[in-house]
Parts: sequence; C-alpha cells; structure tokens
Amino acid sequence: MTKKELILKKSLQLFSNKGFKGTSTRSIADLAEVSEGLIFKHFKSKNGLLSELLKIGASKSNPEIQKIKSCENPKDVISLCIKLFLNIKKEDYPYWRLYYANGFEENSQTIGLEPLLKKTIMAAFKKLGHVKTELEAELLLNSLDGLMIKMLTINDYNPEAQVNLILKKYRLS
Repeated sequence: MTKKELILKKSLQLFSNKGFKGTSTRSIADLAEVSEGLIFKHFKSKNGLLSELLKIGASKSNPEIQKIKSCENPKDVISLCIKLFLNIKKEDYPYWRLYYANGFEENSQTIGLEPLLKKTIMAAFKKLGHVKTELEAELLLNSLDGLMIKMLTINDYNPEAQVNLILKKYRLS
C-alpha cells in the first residue's frame, strides 16, 4: 500500500467515525504514521482529502445507482432501489457513513438517497399511475435512508425483513 493509499484509508476511518470537522490532519498523520506535510503534498488540503474520498465512494456506488437510473421498467426501478441495501458490501460502509455524515455536517437540504435517485423514482411512480409522485418518492427514499442509517450505525443490522415488507407494500414481491 502506498503512503497516499494509507492516508486515504486512515482518513476514511477517522472521518466516518469522528466526522470531517472532528478530525484533524494531525490525527490522520499520526494514525497513518506519516507527516502532516505529506497529506498536504498529496491532497493540498483537508477538503481535498475529503473530496477524494467522496469520489472514491461515489465510484463504488455508481454502478448500482446507474443500474437503477437506466432501468426502463418502473416496477424494476423501484424494486432495485429498495434492494440497493442488500448489495452494499460491509467494506464500503465507511464511504456511505462519510457520505451521510458530510451531508449532516454541511447542513445540506438534501441528504442521503434523495439527490441520487428522487427524479428517477418520481418518474417510475408516474409511469405506474401514481398522482402524488414527489410525495411517494420522498416517502420511499426517507424510509430507505432510515434503513441505511441503521445499517451504518448498528453492527450486524439486517434490513432484509424491512426490505421485504417495503417490496410487499409496493406489490413487488
């Protein structure tokens, strides 16, 4: 593992557990056993390091998100969205924790799955004849974000029973 990769690994660990604002470059350097200057050499700033980690996380989730967005069948769109959690690898949880935590720390108006999937889910509900597509999409995405937060914060939480219940609610199972 290169020093740059080590810095990324250790900063992800700290950012996903203590938050971006709660983590100093000094603590990252100490954990990675590198100089603070090396962090700035590779990433220019703490924000540059965060941006790199968010890009890596996005690249890991993009195939699943793109599969949902490119699906033509509206029932499959909703089903894939609901089942998204069952495909997330445990080793990718820190990237998702960072994604959610960054939204909370930045007081973002849109946190979680909404900025990634809301338009796609609304279009699927519209094709299925739902009238209040925005409200229905928000309800589904809020429920899924709640499941995601539980998965990311409770060790060995298994969302399968709730995923199956949501699939039944939308008559997809």
